[in-house]
Amino acid sequence: MCVMVSGAVPNYQGCIDPVSRSLPYCDASLALEQRISDLISRLSIEEKVGILGGDPALGDTCSVFNRPIPRLGLPGYFWLEEVNTQANSACLGPNRCATTFPGPLGLAASFNRSLWRDKGDVISTELRAFNNLHWFRYLGPKPDSPVGLTGFGPNINLYIDPRWGRDSEVPGEDPFLSGTYAAEYTLGLQQIDEQGFFKMKSFLKHFTAYNVETNRFNFNANLSTFDLWDSHLRQFEIGMKQGRASGVMCSYTAINGIPSCANSYLMDDIMRKKWSNPDALSFSDCGAFRNMRGDPLHIDNDDETIAAITIMNGTDIEAGSSIWFSGNLAKARDNGLVSDRRIDEAVRRALLQRFQVGLFDDPDTVSWTKIHVDQINSEKHQSINAEAGIQSIVLLKNDNILPINSGQRIAVVGPQAIGKYGYLSDYFGDEVCWNGTVFPNQRTWKCIPSIAEEISRLNGAKLTSVYPGVDISSVNSSLEQEQLALDAAAESDIVILVIGIDRTIETESVDRPDFALPGLQQQFSEKILMLGKPTVLVMVNGGSLAIDKLIEPSRAIIETFNPALTGARAVARSIFGLENRWGKLPVTIYPLDFQNQISIQDMSMTLGPGRTYRYYKGTPLFPFGHGLSLTKFSHSCIRMGSSSSSFSFRCSVSNQGPLNGDEVIMVFHQLSRKTRSRVEVHHPVPLKQLVDFERVSVKSGSSVVINFEIPRTQLAITNQHGERTVYDGEHILSFSRGHGLDVQFSLHLQSE
Repeated sequence: MCVMVSGAVPNYQGCIDPVSRSLPYCDASLALEQRISDLISRLSIEEKVGILGGDPALGDTCSVFNRPIPRLGLPGYFWLEEVNTQANSACLGPNRCATTFPGPLGLAASFNRSLWRDKGDVISTELRAFNNLHWFRYLGPKPDSPVGLTGFGPNINLYIDPRWGRDSEVPGEDPFLSGTYAAEYTLGLQQIDEQGFFKMKSFLKHFTAYNVETNRFNFNANLSTFDLWDSHLRQFEIGMKQGRASGVMCSYTAINGIPSCANSYLMDDIMRKKWSNPDALSFSDCGAFRNMRGDPLHIDNDDETIAAITIMNGTDIEAGSSIWFSGNLAKARDNGLVSDRRIDEAVRRALLQRFQVGLFDDPDTVSWTKIHVDQINSEKHQSINAEAGIQSIVLLKNDNILPINSGQRIAVVGPQAIGKYGYLSDYFGDEVCWNGTVFPNQRTWKCIPSIAEEISRLNGAKLTSVYPGVDISSVNSSLEQEQLALDAAAESDIVILVIGIDRTIETESVDRPDFALPGLQQQFSEKILMLGKPTVLVMVNGGSLAIDKLIEPSRAIIETFNPALTGARAVARSIFGLENRWGKLPVTIYPLDFQNQISIQDMSMTLGPGRTYRYYKGTPLFPFGHGLSLTKFSHSCIRMGSSSSSFSFRCSVSNQGPLNGDEVIMVFHQLSRKTRSRVEVHHPVPLKQLVDFERVSVKSGSSVVINFEIPRTQLAITNQHGERTVYDGEHILSFSRGHGLDVQFSLHLQSE
């Protein structure tokens, strides 16, 4: 029985013409492997290469446009759809722009598994809606490229240095938190219908140890086996095993002299064998093959050799260059450097992704083809995004000033008070706001409310004055603009000082030289605080800011990360106490001197001051997991029991304050001092590590019970061989709200 199609079909749909419908690969009654094998058997070497890379004649090779094969009725395909913060696409019309979420750091700050899965559901639904629009031709990176169904994201490289230009793209510094985020988000993206078709396919990036932008194309990360497994593989393992991600984008980084996209240890030994995912597809980062030319790692890097070492060491698709496509892969095969079997493996994995989303089956049998355009930025999706905005901001300090009562004279000053562009994280699409045209790359920010606008709306325009004072990165002071802001602050009852950075300062290909406030913002902030007015400091940023001198004089401090479209309203409502749903820090905020203690290009996690809360030996400005509330919470926990495989605890979270609110309980594991001293003779030992968490909403005067089941395997730490080991001795579990007293339990473990 061959595929029969009636009515309109999604973009890139195969098996719809008489040529293809006569061939076994379109016979839906056959097993999937039979169909794919039949199609591969009909392909020439040139046609196989055309499936494994982009045809430069069709468009940007970074996006990878596969050429069609008319003689087999095989359509072309567009691969690189970014889904880190939205389904990357141009707007369709008013209120039909893809839902753009707060940056991943903010999402991670929510510590909310269900929110991450909901985000995946929203983005995959909208990706399908765009893909189903066969009549609309202006969605991708050129005016003839509809959206595909292969999404790249989440980006789960660890945040290990605030100077890294892509900190805004990742969900924090902890492997367990990042891996859990990846798993939940991917499960939301890759839902499967009753017929077994995926809504879309998700690929994690950048695999792995990608944490430097300066000289990123030729960067060699010198990593110990310990650091590789403890900090750069664990989150990918969780995303692959628990989230069942379909593959990875291999990174630019070389690890100990071996480029990630030519590293069979990563691709084959670990991802496909150790993690039991032989179908995992590896897609190269844009230009990663080309970057091996002239590589300082002394690879014999003529293009034929590059073609051979990349495909034979596990990469399946070339993006951003045409080394394979321009004949070098076929030449390497003819010269015996590449096997037909390996080429067919790569083609099989690539085709499998397209088959599994239903692009070679009757669209009427794929439930996801019924998703309509009205799902794009729907009320449901807006509501989920609003929740994301509310839960993604963190209250770092509150010295009896919040919540603010409206109706006072409020001055909102600082460049991010009106920033808008700075509210956006990465990959926010060709358009975020409709501007009256269907063509991409004509951006407008009119649909994004600013923090100043939202505060003014709640407080009253006549009582609210707004002056940025200085630009984000200005070096020349405009005394007139600065003085207007200072005068307004001096005449106010309360000052909201909104500072930060945007993608002109931190972004892909650009590391920050330091993480001090750029331009004149430090000087301006100090002048505002010297006025002595009650001041709420609000930060908008990806990578954290060193605000050493601003903490003590500020009455309250709020971290918003990149709050996107819904964040400004969430910030304003939280300041006035209309919301009390704060998150916790997914990163450590270091003092400014951290940047003098270690180079960004030193990838060690444990030497010098140490990196992340797991190994940092200094005193942070604000620690990982820190976060306050406008109400008064307390918690108590009891141990319920244990088995050979897990430990059970029950915690009660009580709200003794005047407001309803959300609270997060984080569970940290550490070795006792005696056990630690015995173990760290052999390898580094984390000061503590996150092993579980739960977010709850608690009404004023009420309590909520949380049950924790901590697997014994979660008490493992990484040894010098990269293995996760549960050591004999005393282990401590701390149940924490990120401030105040933790509830601790001691566990004495012995080998079984």
